Amino acid sequence: MRDPRPNQDSRSGARARRCMLLAGDDDGSADAVALWSQQAYVKAANAGANDDLGSKIAISGDTVVVGALNEDGAQTTITNGAAASADNSASSAGGAYVFRFGS
Repeated sequence: MRDPRPNQDSRSGARARRCMLLAGDDDGSADAVALWSQQAYVKAANAGANDDLGSKIAISGDTVVVGALNEDGAQTTITNGAAASADNSASSAGGAYVFRFGS
């Protein structure tokens, strides 16, 4: 689920966004919301203003790919964690972040 609120982290700027991953079962009843619970909270290591993290989300097993429609990064290699580039010279190029959960 994409968090619709602007990012509260002043280092990231407005509309950097973050995503909450929920798990549950929607049985169609009026109280179905109570059956869902937050499993994880994800945010890009190099989040910046207007990146729009969560613009697209794909899930397969324990792997989640989260798109950032307006990510400005010029990085062309895959990195892990905080090593993500701070080079924002490719205006609105877009980006994808891969998160893996479990073992």
